[in-house]
Amino acid sequence: MKTALRLSCIFLVHFICVAAYSQPSFREGYIINNNGDTTRGWIDYRQWEINPSSIKFKTDQHAGQSQSPSLKDLSAFEVTGHDRYVRAIVNKDMRTVVISKLDNAVDSTITDTVFLRTLLEGKVSLYQYQDEKIHYYIKEEGKDFQELIYKLYLKDGKLIETHG
Repeated sequence: MKTALRLSCIFLVHFICVAAYSQPSFREGYIINNNGDTTRGWIDYRQWEINPSSIKFKTDQHAGQSQSPSLKDLSAFEVTGHDRYVRAIVNKDMRTVVISKLDNAVDSTITDTVFLRTLLEGKVSLYQYQDEKIHYYIKEEGKDFQELIYKLYLKDGKLIETHG
């Protein structure tokens, strides 16, 4: 009887947590489309651990339906008082930084279009992108995005760490 009660409680708590997380959390913000036009409204803010490739947006907080603009539709968006994201074409270093998964493989870089989270804006701006690992980028005014490289690799069975 105690086991059944415990399992029921665990299931109930799990269900409540999942339901709470899946609830929309629309926050004030704006989107900037590819023409540079800004639309103010409400963004379903998820405090993304993995950078989003699309968002949920509506112009009226109480509207039932939301739009789902994506990388191809937006040049930037901001959740007011929280995060700002900009679309960028970047080179991503795809080598793992998980020691148990290291091998002697050659460098692996891909070019991708992503939303970068803005960390600091100025003459030199700092951005973050997270997928399987965290990538940091800098951008000087008038120049392209450049990844700040952190690599781990094996050489003759020894762990080598480089920064670039």
